[in-house]
Amino acid sequence: GVVQGSDGKYHMYAAMMNHNCSLSTWLTNSEVVHAVSPTPSGPYVPSDVAVGQLPNVTASWDGLTEHNPTIARAPDGTYLLFYMGSTAQNSSSVNCAAGEEETLAATNECNPNPGTLPVCNQQIGLATSKSPYGPWDRPAQPILAPGPAGEWDDLFVTNPTVYVFQNGSVLMVYKARSKEQFDNMETGVAFAEHWAGPYVRATPSAPFKVPANCEDSGMYYSKAMNVFRILLHCECKKHLRPSKCRGWDN
Repeated sequence: GVVQGSDGKYHMYAAMMNHNCSLSTWLTNSEVVHAVSPTPSGPYVPSDVAVGQLPNVTASWDGLTEHNPTIARAPDGTYLLFYMGSTAQNSSSVNCAAGEEETLAATNECNPNPGTLPVCNQQIGLATSKSPYGPWDRPAQPILAPGPAGEWDDLFVTNPTVYVFQNGSVLMVYKARSKEQFDNMETGVAFAEHWAGPYVRATPSAPFKVPANCEDSGMYYSKAMNVFRILLHCECKKHLRPSKCRGWDN
């Protein structure tokens, strides 16, 4: 995401895979990086790592993985960096520059080994700063954790996108999976009366009605039509995973 700073410049926050790895290592190598441009269209010049991997990856709920960033500003000017964080026992980054093999854990491996795979422990966090260059105050706890057992989002939550209202309240759209139907990526809504939280699940018993193969949502408000809209990345490959298609003809 991109936000205009008090300096008049445009500040982009994006996920970058460290150690020369590709996107397939997002569960172990992703960090949130910061780049700056004088114009919205760029070019953006890399500046720093805003939220990165901790030396001890199991020391915090987000010590290993920082991914899916979205940036906003609070009414008082505070920079709000929402992201997915995760960690896992006996996990570390892959050093692709040294020839280590890239791996990606399948979601269905979560049920027997929930503590050993970072894919199983995804939660949503909020880092804050008075400057787009940091330092960033990382949360001791996530602002949104998985839902209660048996609900549609009881495995993990991820992919936050937000709209910050003028009164400081926040509307959030997020992605989740359940332990019972982990092949489906579902979309839900949460709301906080203040950007610092608490965030309350607004779709506690059923997901938002979008296809179950969609993720990476972006949200905006149309003043002309007085309506919120979201854009999603959707994928349906019937020959590979027909259960995800739900009537879509791709």
